[in-house]
Amino acid sequence: MKHKIDRRVAASARNYWKAINKKHPTNTLYLIHRLDPSSSEMFPFEQALSLYLLFVAALWPSDPGRMSMAARLFAGSVNYSISTLSRKRGFLVNKERFAFHNHFSQPKVALFNESFFKEAGGPASLIFVDSIAQFQRDVLKRAWELQMVHDVINFLMKASVVSSKLSSSRLAFEAVASNFFERKYGYGVHGGAKRKRSAKSASTVQSVREKWKRAPDTVLLSFLLTQMLGLQLFSLGDPKALAYLQTNAKKDGRLVIVMLRILQRDLARSRPVQNRSIEKWTKVLPEKPFKGGFGLAFRFSEEELERVFELRQKFEKPISEEEMTEFRKNNRDAQWGSRLRG
Repeated sequence: MKHKIDRRVAASARNYWKAINKKHPTNTLYLIHRLDPSSSEMFPFEQALSLYLLFVAALWPSDPGRMSMAARLFAGSVNYSISTLSRKRGFLVNKERFAFHNHFSQPKVALFNESFFKEAGGPASLIFVDSIAQFQRDVLKRAWELQMVHDVINFLMKASVVSSKLSSSRLAFEAVASNFFERKYGYGVHGGAKRKRSAKSASTVQSVREKWKRAPDTVLLSFLLTQMLGLQLFSLGDPKALAYLQTNAKKDGRLVIVMLRILQRDLARSRPVQNRSIEKWTKVLPEKPFKGGFGLAFRFSEEELERVFELRQKFEKPISEEEMTEFRKNNRDAQWGSRLRG
């Protein structure tokens, strides 16, 4: 019986490896399916691995080689951590102690190695991949490159809570170009007289618009996984990252699926007819009836909302005092309004 179960695990790991090496969107949809709460793990640490690989796929949808590299680095990190960490070593995860060797036990790691890591090429495959440090530098660089588009999405979602009069692409582009969210280093675009713009500006409206048009169709996923879960901060060289992924993969997987459906639905509803970018991004998951909404995560601070009013007055019809009072109430109510459900 044991031999039969081992063969089944090995077959599942083989199919998993083949699936993640396919091109987008096949590999992306496969990983989303594997993170569905109704899916059970096919081999040890599979859901933790799937969450991290979905993050990598969201950053580089046209480069499946990045995903296979990340999978090998994940496996290498598991083996390195279990061989170097003290048996008593633990971490605080969700305010509870995570005893590393209890979760990443020798039998589980051995099964993981014999099933998945062996299929991925085993320890010898690590010779042909980047170091974890280099991979993490690439992750941070890519997340930073997408920050401008992520901030447009952030603005649009918060504005849609207040009023359709504020949730326009034009206003979002103006806001991000003026560094509305006060990113410390802007978006890496140098200012100064030669650029013919204020030093307080992070970019130009045209530059924001062009990045918006060129964004990959996984940008809603990368937005959720970086802005909501902060996975770009998780280096596989840190065993705490493995502890977090192992503890929260199922919960975060459900959260990502639910939030992705909400983002797709709400952005598709509010988009201008001529905005083809949003139409492209809102088809990651098949459409289906869905009820749910965002709460506190997507609302302007009171100070931010006043700056939205000021920004809008510069190039569109002024908002009346009555409307601003209504919009302030809508924004406040969002704090106590709908929560994720479904």
